[in-house]
Amino acid sequence: MVQLATPLTCLVMVTLAVAKPQLSSVIPLPSTSSGSTRCREDCVKIYMPVCASNGRTYHNKCILEAESCKDRRAGGTGFVQVADVACEGDKNCQKDCGETYQPVCGTNGVTYDNKCELSIASCVDPTIGQRNEGVCAASVPSTSSGSTRCREECAKIYMPVCASNGRTYNNKCILEAESCKDRTAGGTGFVLVADGACEGDKNCQKDCGETYQPVCGTNGVTYNNKCELSIASCVNSTIGQRSEGICAKDCSIACYKDREPVCGTNNVTYQNDCFLAVARCKDSSVGRLASGVCNTSTSRVCDKLCDDTYAPVCGSDGATYQNHCKLQAATCYYTGLIKHYDGRCKV
Repeated sequence: MVQLATPLTCLVMVTLAVAKPQLSSVIPLPSTSSGSTRCREDCVKIYMPVCASNGRTYHNKCILEAESCKDRRAGGTGFVQVADVACEGDKNCQKDCGETYQPVCGTNGVTYDNKCELSIASCVDPTIGQRNEGVCAASVPSTSSGSTRCREECAKIYMPVCASNGRTYNNKCILEAESCKDRTAGGTGFVLVADGACEGDKNCQKDCGETYQPVCGTNGVTYNNKCELSIASCVNSTIGQRSEGICAKDCSIACYKDREPVCGTNNVTYQNDCFLAVARCKDSSVGRLASGVCNTSTSRVCDKLCDDTYAPVCGSDGATYQNHCKLQAATCYYTGLIKHYDGRCKV
């Protein structure tokens, strides 16, 4: 396998001399069809660190853009991405984490590929710790024996990258998953060589701006606007528009059949962490209570009769609960859990 300067999943270790861009004017805000400003609230919680012109490291480009939008709405000038790695001040936190996929969930609701990547995030932001082993949301975990398992579920967002096999992938996660499958099948795999589409697809590229008027592609990927969808359609003519707005959540994950029972916060025993992840995908209030089957005698003590009124509240654990009663019921399992604010949890 050819060794390139940038490994597949580790963070870039070289020092980048990045000139801070001069923001001569306020960056325009995205607008809705009615002309009112709107900042996106639905960024996927994946760890692909980027450095902004304000000197801060953000978990991914989407979160950076959302925070920049909010800054402009508050009267600031906003900020832009200056590098596809952590900012210079955070470089001492970087290390080679390899390709091991043994996911852990951070207290910020972000799923990290392994404990090494979580430790990097904790170094950059000491408020981040480990909430639990396994994924925070729908994804396929590794086996308990530690054997290599290629991830089956990647966030369906469009942040194109070019691989060493000359192909453009929708995002880094999908590239890594396909490379893993190629190696499992006896191939050499491939690595990321550039952010953005591969050279052969460059004729499809154009400036789509920051307008956020999401559309759903026939491939199940949500694009920021029709312009970004048109780029994807140019690269792959089989992709078209399915609907306006973000794509409906797809919770149809092919889970492995290993019997490693876990108990959910809804007092349901699941076959393994993957089946629990599917349940959480469908209902974000479902979490992981403990390994093993549920203790029904303990569960009955914590039973609380709640109606099905939909008045969502965000808990301090980052999960959205159907109503305040259901959040209170969850406090039986999570000591210290409190209501963060009314409404669904944001990024």
